[in-house]
Amino acid sequence: VPQIFSTDQIVIDDFKYFVQLVTPIKDTITETIEYYKVRIAREKSDSETKITVV
Repeated sequence: VPQIFSTDQIVIDDFKYFVQLVTPIKDTITETIEYYKVRIAREKSDSETKITVV
């Protein structure tokens, strides 16, 4: 039983390390997606404003 536990612990530690590694990348991707969402929304509203003005 201790052997299985130690193997599990190694897996858990590996997973924690993996999460620490991936989290900054995930945050960057999320920020990038949000940035483009805002940009697309702004461009949409700009073009709609132009249409309204014309």
